[in-house]
Amino acid sequence: MIKQSPDIVDHLISLNPKFEKLKTPMVKVMAKVATIKMIAERGDFDVDDLIGKIDVFINKNKK
Repeated sequence: MIKQSPDIVDHLISLNPKFEKLKTPMVKVMAKVATIKMIAERGDFDVDDLIGKIDVFINKNKK
């Protein structure tokens, strides 16, 4: 997801400061194994809610 839409990182951080870790070099390692479910849990989001927020962000930026 980050490879396809690198600006998603700033959006995720705006949703929850816990996602600030996505700006560290470790993200390259974690991006290979992390799932949306894992990201949602770390950010205290319901999976469907987080997917919805990501979907809105990506579709808004396609225009």
